[in-house]
Amino acid sequence: MPSFDRRRYLHTAGAGLLWLVAGCTGGSPTGSSSPPTRTPTRTSVPTTTVAGTYGDFVDGPRSYPDRPADPSREAVREYVRDAERARTYNALFEPDMTDSSVQCRTTDDRAAQGGHYVLASCSGYANYPEAHADWGQTSALYFVTADLTIRVADYDSRHIHCTEVFASSDPGENFAAVCEGGDASYRVYNVHPESHTVAVTVEFLGENGADETSTASQTVLERDYTLAPTAGVKEESVTYRKGVYRVRATLDGETKATYRWDLQFAPTAEDPPLVVLVTPAGGLTIRWVPLQTV
Repeated sequence: MPSFDRRRYLHTAGAGLLWLVAGCTGGSPTGSSSPPTRTPTRTSVPTTTVAGTYGDFVDGPRSYPDRPADPSREAVREYVRDAERARTYNALFEPDMTDSSVQCRTTDDRAAQGGHYVLASCSGYANYPEAHADWGQTSALYFVTADLTIRVADYDSRHIHCTEVFASSDPGENFAAVCEGGDASYRVYNVHPESHTVAVTVEFLGENGADETSTASQTVLERDYTLAPTAGVKEESVTYRKGVYRVRATLDGETKATYRWDLQFAPTAEDPPLVVLVTPAGGLTIRWVPLQTV
C-alpha cells in the first residue's frame, strides 16, 4: 500500500497532471461589511468553442457523473459537487482502505460566458491498516456548459517574506499589521485547455486613487506566470496598505485587461478573491469570484 507520504504527494504534486477524460462528462460566501470596490474594465471575451472534459480527474472505483444536458444552476451545482466528491474519494482509495469520509459543497456559482462558474470544496480522510490519510480542505473552480467541463485547482502558491510585502511605514495607513494580519492576494486561473503566459502588474495609485490616466503611480508587484492547461496560481503576497491599486494583465503579450482594485479593509476568508482569468475560449478578463456577468 502507498505510504502516507505518497498520498500527500498525490494531493499536492499530482494536481499538476492534466487529464482529458474520454467519455467522462463528468450558498454564496458572505463578504465583509465594507467590501472592496469592484469596477472591472470591460474586455473582449471570445465565445466558448471548445468541448470535452479537462482537468485533473483521478482514476478510481467511483465513476464521475454525467454532465447535465440542460445546465441549469441547480443541475450544474449538483454535478460539480458529485464530480468533486468522486475525485476526492478516488484520490484516497486503496484496496485495503478500512473506512473513509468525504464531504463536499459548492460555495458559489455564476452564469457567464455561456456557462456556469462554480467553486467547489471537499474535505475527507481515509484509514488503512497501518496509516491514516487526511485530505484536508481543497477547492477547485469549475466551468460547465452542456458540452464542456473544465476543472482548475490552486496548483501553486507564490509568496515573499512578509517584511517584503508592500506596506506603509505608518501602521495607521495599513489595513493589517505587517507579518500579523493577512495581506491582499489574487489568483490567476487558466480556464482553457492550452498553455498561456500571463503578465500581471499591480500599481499603487494612492490613498484615494489617482486619475486612471495619471502616471503618478508606484509599482507594487510585477509577475509573469506560465500556466499549463487548466492550471492556477495564487499570488499570496501583494500588499498590506490601504488604498487604490491598478491591476494590469497581459495575455501572451497581446490581449490586455485593467482593473481598479480598492483595498480599504483587510480581506477575510469569506471575501471572494480577485481573479485574472484566461477564459474557456482563450480570452482575458479580471474579475472577482463569483464572477460578474459584465
